[in-house]
Amino acid sequence: MKHFINLKDIPASDLRKIISDAKKRKKKRKNLNTLDLDKDKPLKGKLLIQMFEKSSLRTRLSFYLAIKQLGGSALTLRPDELHLSKGGESLADTAKILSTFGNAFMLRTDSDQKLDEFRKYMTIPIINGLSPSSHPTQVLSDIFTIEEIKKKTQELVQASMKLGEAVYKSQQSANAQNTKDTNKKTQSENKNDNVVDADFEEVKEDKTKDKDKEKRA
Repeated sequence: MKHFINLKDIPASDLRKIISDAKKRKKKRKNLNTLDLDKDKPLKGKLLIQMFEKSSLRTRLSFYLAIKQLGGSALTLRPDELHLSKGGESLADTAKILSTFGNAFMLRTDSDQKLDEFRKYMTIPIINGLSPSSHPTQVLSDIFTIEEIKKKTQELVQASMKLGEAVYKSQQSANAQNTKDTNKKTQSENKNDNVVDADFEEVKEDKTKDKDKEKRA
């Protein structure tokens, strides 16, 4: 992958590698501070040059912090600081100079044509930080977030199912115990009833014997 300008031009396997790597790095950075570097510092000694022709807050901060955390450095330029199209310096000349000193170039622009021209003349990777037709880094970060939310949702569903299963088993156990206790109580009551019935029959029998004695007398 040479440039990162439009997602449709990048193989799905490469996009998946980017997301997978981002997930691993985020997990490893769980206990790190914002300006702490990743242990492997994969971009140590590398310089990202950024140029914003449009206002930016989140993209500017995200790129700056990302390159720092990966061990590299970032330099941000404004269009009015350059000789591009003003002092007789062509876009091809600007692209050549940027390629000489930087390792990658990120551009946020109002012109898809300018983005294509930079790609034509630069010998280092160019990243589309936003153009009229595409915002690939934003889309990729959205996919990353959606997958994280989806995973958490699945985990919540699984946890809820396990909890529901545990509650169901507890209820079944309680119902079984209640049924057992009820059966014991019923058996006990039936036993008592049988004893009472036996006593009653014994009393009746005694009374019958007494009556027979009276008649004989």
